[in-house]
Amino acid sequence: MFRYVAKLPGGEVSYTSFIAPRKLGWGFLLAWVFCAFYAGPAVSAVPNREGMGLDALSRLLVDCAPVTVAILVLVVLVAFEGRIGSVAHKGWARWGAPVLTALGTLLLSFCSVLDCSSAALYLVGSVLNGLGSGVMWVLWGELYARLPQDEVEAAALLSAIIAAMLVLAASAMSGWVACAFVLSFPLISGALFVLAWSRDGDSAVSSDYLHRAEEDALVQAHDSVRGKPMSAMRAMGRSGWGVFCACLFTCIVGSLARVMVSGAAFQVIVLLSLAFMAVVGFVSLAGPRRLSIAFLYRWMCPVLTFAFAMLIVLDATLGGCIAFGVGLGARFAFCLITQMYFARFAARGQATPTQSYGLGWIFVHLGDLAGVLVMFALEALLPSAETSSIAAVCMVLLVVATMYVLGDKDSFALAWTPDVGKAQASPVEDASSSESGSRIQELARELNLTPRETEVFALLMKGRSVPYIRDELVVSRETVATHVKHIYAKANVHSRQELLDLAN
Repeated sequence: MFRYVAKLPGGEVSYTSFIAPRKLGWGFLLAWVFCAFYAGPAVSAVPNREGMGLDALSRLLVDCAPVTVAILVLVVLVAFEGRIGSVAHKGWARWGAPVLTALGTLLLSFCSVLDCSSAALYLVGSVLNGLGSGVMWVLWGELYARLPQDEVEAAALLSAIIAAMLVLAASAMSGWVACAFVLSFPLISGALFVLAWSRDGDSAVSSDYLHRAEEDALVQAHDSVRGKPMSAMRAMGRSGWGVFCACLFTCIVGSLARVMVSGAAFQVIVLLSLAFMAVVGFVSLAGPRRLSIAFLYRWMCPVLTFAFAMLIVLDATLGGCIAFGVGLGARFAFCLITQMYFARFAARGQATPTQSYGLGWIFVHLGDLAGVLVMFALEALLPSAETSSIAAVCMVLLVVATMYVLGDKDSFALAWTPDVGKAQASPVEDASSSESGSRIQELARELNLTPRETEVFALLMKGRSVPYIRDELVVSRETVATHVKHIYAKANVHSRQELLDLAN
């Protein structure tokens, strides 16, 4: 068991949760993606597509096949959700998706270990990978959207760290050992999902919404947008295109590196990527900003700009190694942030879990696909173009995209807040809610709470968690914890339950 503890200043515990290992299966899916598509020749479990002896068009086909199939699968799941329903409740999806992904990986392993350059075999394996992985992204999204926000943050960060360690281990293996190791990732991820869903999937939609009326309002909000993907698209605002651009530039950075990084150098890069991802993850949880795509760009823009600059000012080998490392680290952190962001987007009622994660990963895969097509076009149309020139143009476009994303004021301004009045509450419940609000204001005056402490106090009385209060008031976790400590001290209590008893 992993224990996630948030402590108040002075050592008082405000929230404690046990993160069961079954909730960390997303990390195995993430590790599989990196080993199969992003790690290049460093992991021998999949063939080196550059060395398959294919012509340019055939190589483009096999490169685009898995991501294109995954996009199509996600489009079908989102567009026909009203008819298909939640795939997490479908046995064929829970069991079939991991098996298809593993079978596709097995075919790629034959290409690698047997040094087979069959484009047909590689194409079939890639199609199976796209089919299986497309469903698995939504499966884990369905689960994460139902977990409390604290658990989502802890589980996503721990899962991403596990994924980096698995990629590191896979890079130290070779032959059938490496193939069997990577082949097990989707199967383990699927088994952990089945176990987690059986125990956690049918629980309350989100324990951030503790009152029955608020839970009903969230369910009603999801019902109102189910089968309406365009409504979810509009609610997502610029965030979806921000995800697309971020993935596009990350893909281009890795492609422009044009170096074969493997062995000890690759393992050092993975360790640095792990450290970078952990820092970004902890900052996103402790910082005073809402977790959003705008937050993603605040650190991704300077990091990717640095990578492009290294391609310009340094020689091809050193600059390429730095760009490859930055691209890998940025992609790890990017996947972590988006996984948490999609869960919050669904928990606010603006989209169902299938829409939030389906549309989110559609934009991710579209960014990957666009990156492959852009690099293919540059190689075909501008064979003599220098890497430094392409990097300079990308730097300018990256800054423009960042300004576009940072100008988005709608994605969270339109964030859904449970309208308890619209929930089917009885007159007695309405009267009780009104009396509770009056009691909170009266008690705040008696305790001499500051205006900000009163806001925190009111949210605490509604059962809100520290992460929820942090996002709602746009302050850091530590600031919320400090306010809670002051409230406890003024009320002469030592726990939230004692505070609830006092209010009642």
